[in-house]
Amino acid sequence: MSAAPTAAAISAALAERTAAYRAVDATAPGTPERVAARQRCHAAVTALDSLKTAARRAFTEPRGWKLSPTKRTMDHPVIDHAEVYLSQRRIVAVVTHSYAPREQIAAYAAERGLTVQFLAWSWYYPSGCTAAVLTPGAAVFPGRPRRSVCK
Repeated sequence: MSAAPTAAAISAALAERTAAYRAVDATAPGTPERVAARQRCHAAVTALDSLKTAARRAFTEPRGWKLSPTKRTMDHPVIDHAEVYLSQRRIVAVVTHSYAPREQIAAYAAERGLTVQFLAWSWYYPSGCTAAVLTPGAAVFPGRPRRSVCK
């Protein structure tokens, strides 16, 4: 297994994706330049997605967690860009990539009986988001993955 991507690698890929989007916007439709810009954009998005997936796997595989395929509505602004993780078909954690300050995330977790662990960086947006893992403390997450865990 290859090494997990770094925050710097994901930040660089985010910058390349942004530059590629701008290159598409700066070219005239129907031109060879636009086709090349769209190909660059597609490659940048694919590369970024691959890095994020690898970072997520490096975090979750040692824990035996699987990313839930079900999308959920969460509590913005604390729970943002959320990923829900399952083990044995039960929700065991929510990872939020939040723009909220750590204190607000910690208070949110405490109010709901959840334990919070702050990660060193967010694979969603390393320089802009705080990544936090919310797990059951005194609370128990619902057993069915389709229910929201952050009420």
